[in-house]
Amino acid sequence: MSVQLPPAGTYQVDPARSSITFTTRHLFGLGRVNGTFTLESASISVAEPVPGSAVHAVVAAGSFHTGAARRDDHVRSPAFLDADRHPAIRFESSGAVRGDDGIWTVEGSLTVRGHRAPLRLTIDSLTVRDGSLRLSAQATVDRHRHGLTAARGMAARRLRLSLTATAHPTTSPTAGPITNATTRPALSTATRAVAPAEEERDLLMSPKSQ
Repeated sequence: MSVQLPPAGTYQVDPARSSITFTTRHLFGLGRVNGTFTLESASISVAEPVPGSAVHAVVAAGSFHTGAARRDDHVRSPAFLDADRHPAIRFESSGAVRGDDGIWTVEGSLTVRGHRAPLRLTIDSLTVRDGSLRLSAQATVDRHRHGLTAARGMAARRLRLSLTATAHPTTSPTAGPITNATTRPALSTATRAVAPAEEERDLLMSPKSQ
């Protein structure tokens, strides 16, 4: 894990240099589905101390894309995301937490189609270069918590999201970055989230778990 604490301040995420990909299952777990969402906007406020940091992000619900037009239209329809009536998927953080294992997570909530549920981003890496942040993170989304319960058994309950982002400072930094993660751990954002065994079973699409 590469972790570097950035200077305190506000950073604006560049959507053109960011990505959201996901993996899930269909056909009772027999098929693997890979897809993408488009990030519309996001900001990161790095606080001192770090646990008070905040993340706000907006994702376009209508950007759901797996390369299968019929499936994509169905997921965007009122049966699932209802993207016409609820075009924005929003993430609002409530703080950053460093676990006993040294891994940072960003705790918050995800709102999809008007349904709000907790979401944890697991931090894997964050680097600072020329004042800008480059980060990666991963999260597991339980669609049932957002009222998206159609196609039980046929479509997996959970999606694994992987995120990368580049963010540029919008305020003058208050201090230089700290690279010694053992004395003062840094905030980072991840491509690694370990789902519990129950989530693994859901991802394999056992009809009983749906």
